[in-house]
Amino acid sequence: MQEELTFDEFRYYLQHEVFSSLPKTATLQVVREFETKISEQYVIRDKPVFDDDSVFKLFRIFCLLADLVVLQPSEAGIVAEQLVHCLGLRWDAADWEALGSSIGHFKWSAFLAVLEAKYCCEQLHAAALVEAVDEIYDVFIEDIIKR
Repeated sequence: MQEELTFDEFRYYLQHEVFSSLPKTATLQVVREFETKISEQYVIRDKPVFDDDSVFKLFRIFCLLADLVVLQPSEAGIVAEQLVHCLGLRWDAADWEALGSSIGHFKWSAFLAVLEAKYCCEQLHAAALVEAVDEIYDVFIEDIIKR
């Protein structure tokens, strides 16, 4: 099983999942501006906990579930709960509901910041984080896309 995307697969992903809502008449300059904005949100974080590969996988999950670049608190909670369980931690649904109601809709940067700050403290072993993200990636991306 191949674990890395080829350039053609990456291009297909961008065209059909990330940029599919752009008008067909979008110029290369407009697409580059979107690419830059995504890159800034994807990479720049104050206290990164996840490695780049895990961030990419979480981004794919976010894109799959998001509606018009925001994620409903209930959907974000499903991902967060899965991650917490995969890390062997205890899930607090009431705490999540309070957090979700205060944040409202999750943009990508807020979603990643909450996962890193609230549920993935720096005391967790890096390998455990990678394994947990891989597991939820398999559930959300591999299993759902196969169906």
